Amino acid sequence: MDITSLVFQFNASKPLSQELSIALAQPTDVDQIMDTITAARAIMRANNNFAQWTSEYPSRELIIQDIAAHRGLICVDASHKVVGYMVIFFTPEPTYASLDGSWLNDTDPYLTVHRIAVRQSGLGVGRMLMQFAMSCGLSVRADTHEVNTPMRTLLKKLGFSECGTIIIDDGTPRIAYQWMPHTSFDAA
Repeated sequence: MDITSLVFQFNASKPLSQELSIALAQPTDVDQIMDTITAARAIMRANNNFAQWTSEYPSRELIIQDIAAHRGLICVDASHKVVGYMVIFFTPEPTYASLDGSWLNDTDPYLTVHRIAVRQSGLGVGRMLMQFAMSCGLSVRADTHEVNTPMRTLLKKLGFSECGTIIIDDGTPRIAYQWMPHTSFDAA
């Protein structure tokens, strides 16, 4: 899929009054992305999530790799300040092959969302990032820690179904979610 075309189509479909937009992350965005990740960690801690993103994850090097692979996306405000970040993969996620549960659909292609970070909660940034992923025309899968209440709430509001549990590379469990293109969501 041509991510640049998808970004253009998504931004063109937004109301003109919308002050947020999505862009493909560039090397010049790394410092602002890292600031956004630092802010997201603080939001996690404020919401009693001390289990996720506890070390250097996601690292600066990983963000640089995301950008080089054209899979890192940013959400920017009207002043072009980075206020959100996420990564989308159009290839199967290896850890999703061992789901304790069942996916809504096991045969169709899907995209995976990882590393969602918002600079400030309550502004609709996470929603916009997820709506971009949902606009790509594929089923969307995501996972998060069981104590990440803001992300779990957002996924449910957007019509994602909780499908089971996966174990990520560090051996810890994550709740796995899936959204199908025909699913409606709460637009508020």
